[in-house]
This record gives sequence, C-alpha cells and structure tokens, in this order.
Amino acid sequence: MLIPDGNYIARLVGANEQSRSGVVIYHAESGAYCAAVPFEICEGQCAGNKSKHTLVIINKDGSVNERNVELLRKVFDVDGTLDGILALMDNEYPDVRFEMVMEQVSDTNEDGKTITYSKSLWMNAMGGSFKIPDAVDRRAVLAQYGSQFRALNGGTPVKTTVKQATPAAPPPPAKPTTPKAPASPRVKTSTSAKCWEEFRRIYADKKEDEKTKLWFDLLKARLGTDDTSAITPQQWGMFEDCLTDNVPF
Repeated sequence: MLIPDGNYIARLVGANEQSRSGVVIYHAESGAYCAAVPFEICEGQCAGNKSKHTLVIINKDGSVNERNVELLRKVFDVDGTLDGILALMDNEYPDVRFEMVMEQVSDTNEDGKTITYSKSLWMNAMGGSFKIPDAVDRRAVLAQYGSQFRALNGGTPVKTTVKQATPAAPPPPAKPTTPKAPASPRVKTSTSAKCWEEFRRIYADKKEDEKTKLWFDLLKARLGTDDTSAITPQQWGMFEDCLTDNVPF
C-alpha cells in the first residue's frame, strides 16, 4: 500500500536477530556508520504499514553526524555517547513514539517501467518536554527589571483621594470617521513535503547524501533551525518562495 505524502506517528517494529529494539547499527559500503530504524505507522488509515529509515551516525569522512546523534538521543532518551548509541540494540522501546515524514517516489526499473513507492524523508522527535521549568528568583528579577515595569505603568503609584463631584463636561464633538486600513495580505503557507519536492527538482543533479546535507544546511541558513518538526507552515511558505525565486542563502 502506498502511503500518501505527510507526517505520521510511528513506533519501532520490534526485535530481530541482531537487536532487541529492532534498531541496527551497521557499517555501510560507503564507509559511513548508520542506524537502520525499522518502523510501523501506528495511527490513522495507514496504521500497520512498515518501512525502514536510515540515519548516518558517523559520516564517511570520519566526522560525527551531530544532528542524527542528537535526534536518537531525544527520541529514545539515551546517552548521546557512542556507547549510548550502540546500546540502542540492547534495549527495548515499546512505548516510544516518533514522527516520520513520508513521500511517494517514482523511479524507473531495469525493464524501463516506472515504479512508485513510499519513502521516509526524515524522522522527528515528538513534541517538547513536559518538565516544568524552575521558577524565577523573584527578588533578583524585581531588582533588575522592576523600575522598567514601573515606568511603563506611569511611575510610582500615587494614592488617590476622593474629590468633590463636579458637573460633567459636555461631550466632545464627534470625530470624523476615517477609512479602515486595508486588510493585511494573507501570509503564504506550505508543507515540508511540498518544499522537499521543489528542492529535489532544483537539485536533481546531486547525489542523495549531498541533497540531504544541503537540505538541512539551507533550512539552518534561512530559518535558523534544521528541526523540521519545529518549523511552522508560514516558515515553510517563506522557504518555498526562496527556493522557487532562487533567493541566495
């Protein structure tokens, strides 16, 4: 079954011969070290569909892929050290949920026929932490900012006294009506899947690993973050405009 483009809640498929969790850390032919994450969509009409997502942990040049290490740390609440990442194969995570961004891809096989299949674009941690932050030190913040707040409220409050009532002043003449300001233009919105489709069209000549790196570099440069789960529809709209208008990053 083809999975429509979009974001889906997923979980690990489960244990296999090499791993209790299902996640397998392996050495790829390219020289990189990767994590194979077999997953199953667990909500909605596509629930039960299974696939595999690959995350590069150590790039083929020997550098650590910090973004993917941080992602695994956030999703599975593990130590971000190499021992912690390798230990993903030693434990079970039946209650962990994460987000998978899926798209349909068309390729030509050896017989010249076009085949379409569903592919995972990237993996995201679920929404933020529920930990309540520590309360501010009241005395410290009052000492630093109290005077500014008093100034905004007209200075030091003065006690009011009751005054004898005076005759009411006549109402001021009516002010001429002014035309309403035109409504602000509607802000364009978009989606990660739509932006990725445009991005792939523009950079079709690049290899997959080069495209992935450039994608996250461009997100970081234009939107200030490469965490796709934190990007709003309005930001995706701005990013799509930058792509279609060839705005330099």
